[in-house]
Amino acid sequence: MLEPYNELPGILNWALDGLHRLKQNNAFTTSASMKEEVLKYKGVNNSIKYFYESKIVDSPGNAIDKREVYKAYVKFCDYLNIKAETQNKLSMRLKDYDVDDKRISIKGKKVRSYLDIELK
Repeated sequence: MLEPYNELPGILNWALDGLHRLKQNNAFTTSASMKEEVLKYKGVNNSIKYFYESKIVDSPGNAIDKREVYKAYVKFCDYLNIKAETQNKLSMRLKDYDVDDKRISIKGKKVRSYLDIELK
């Protein structure tokens, strides 16, 4: 029963080190695994919204092939180890963020593209 009491000075030093780090950083430190879990949590709850907020920026006048955006979305979901929505669902949900799509001509070929955005 004496062992836990022998550990008290070490536990106190550990806590004081943590307090010092908290005061120095003015915030709790977050481990890589914690950051990963937060990403996964956000993605699981609404992967398309999180993809939009994390990987898409406004770019007036730009057009990007919808297939390229979907590939980036699938890669994003794979990274978070979550199931990706279909390409049609991605297109429908991006309209909620005022992302328009149109068939445009690129090098003489008609391509379905998103307008005024680009990938980060």
